[in-house]
Amino acid sequence: MGFDLQTLEGDANMDAEEIRAIFKFSALEKSIISSFGIQEELFLPFLLSLKSGGSWSYTSEETKSIAVKSQ
Repeated sequence: MGFDLQTLEGDANMDAEEIRAIFKFSALEKSIISSFGIQEELFLPFLLSLKSGGSWSYTSEETKSIAVKSQ
């Protein structure tokens, strides 16, 4: 037994196994990122660049992070 989750566009459906796989992958990402011992948010530009392409940055009062993916 599964359930469907529609995207905002309504184009794709995901079953429960696909959602579990996404959560499992996200947990593994979090584990790897935390093993570096630095602020996890600094990895956001890197992850977004890998997943979506383009250049991304993150800035807080204490730090800055940037990832550039050349086309």
